[in-house]
Amino acid sequence: MYTDPEVFRMHMDDDHRTFNLKLAFHNIPKADYIKVDLSDLRCRLCDEKLPDLNATADHLNTVHGKTIDTSAKLGLMPFVLQKGCYVCAVCQLKMPSLTVLCRHTITHFLAFVCKVCGNNYLTAAALIRHERAKHQSYEVSCKICGEVFPNADAKDLHRRIGKKCFPYTCSKCPERFIDWNTKMYHLHYDHGEGKRDAYQCDACSVMFTEEKEYYMHLKLEHSQDSAVCTNCGLKFTSMYALKRHLADNCE
Repeated sequence: MYTDPEVFRMHMDDDHRTFNLKLAFHNIPKADYIKVDLSDLRCRLCDEKLPDLNATADHLNTVHGKTIDTSAKLGLMPFVLQKGCYVCAVCQLKMPSLTVLCRHTITHFLAFVCKVCGNNYLTAAALIRHERAKHQSYEVSCKICGEVFPNADAKDLHRRIGKKCFPYTCSKCPERFIDWNTKMYHLHYDHGEGKRDAYQCDACSVMFTEEKEYYMHLKLEHSQDSAVCTNCGLKFTSMYALKRHLADNCE
């Protein structure tokens, strides 16, 4: 077990210049993306340094005559691993830990959306497994009251007309609210919660003057729960917001 990525890379260079492909990828499901470290990325055939995965694929095609279809997805998930530094290789956002970085990076590759519940998946095979396991009867349920619905749209409507299942909960009492502003009004006038002058993100140090903006930032940038538009890549704090975006702008 190696805790320092640099030491691990040295071990790979020194002891595994050649390896058995079947053995190396034995425990990786065929439908999953393979996580790769782009630090010191080099061609194993000629040792040339390369900037990214696409350049590596082009290099293997043109220089070494390997057949790689660059019009298709490579099936690789990039990371730049440095000890104590967790930065997304796709968008360069800083994360507080390797676990959070892994969860965040996955959101850049969620291309398959379940039409029943709105969950996102990396591959078509993963989506099929989910649908077979969770939606044989094509039903979704409200996590608060347990009521079952035929699809996610019906569940969203239920959560907006039934007060006991409103999506926003007061942190001081059991009261629930249909939107953020109503919840914050309640906190201020019923519980005396005052506003802070500034909110700083612990993960990336970005500052916010509004609490709502701060929590939206946490949801969108540092949470695995954000909803991602597979057409344009925009992120949303809820499946309801994503569906409105798709209906209005991004069909």
